[in-house]
Amino acid sequence: MLALNDFRAYVTNIKDSIAEIARAQVVMDDSQLNKFLEDEPDDGNYIIIGIIPKHNPIGNVDTIQSLDKASVLILKKVTRSDQDHEIFLDTIAEAQAVTKKVILKMRADKLNDEAFCNVMKFLNIESLDVNPIWALSSCDGYEIDFSTQTRF
Repeated sequence: MLALNDFRAYVTNIKDSIAEIARAQVVMDDSQLNKFLEDEPDDGNYIIIGIIPKHNPIGNVDTIQSLDKASVLILKKVTRSDQDHEIFLDTIAEAQAVTKKVILKMRADKLNDEAFCNVMKFLNIESLDVNPIWALSSCDGYEIDFSTQTRF
């Protein structure tokens, strides 16, 4: 089972490793997510938000493992009234570049046996699913969904 405190520490480690990301938070659901995003400053920096993982025990009594499903959101508050369509596309392109840095870090940490907290050593690379986000509590960016397979 992907331990919550290890996941929290990893989200913070991503923030500390990528200059464009100024803040980090881990939340349970949409109501908590919206609460944090409402208070997010419009300062041009990104926030990374981890969504607490879901766990699906698999295997048998002797070899039980956990298929963990988690997400991280890479978001930046925007002032919609200051944006035309071209600026919007530029904002998404910038968010895509930051998201790529996050994915490359996740990949590097998977390959590094001594990576921070070893959270990513259990990453299923094929599970990565990356989707753009528009106007989530006045934020634009990307969501990275992924799964890990850990010991239960």
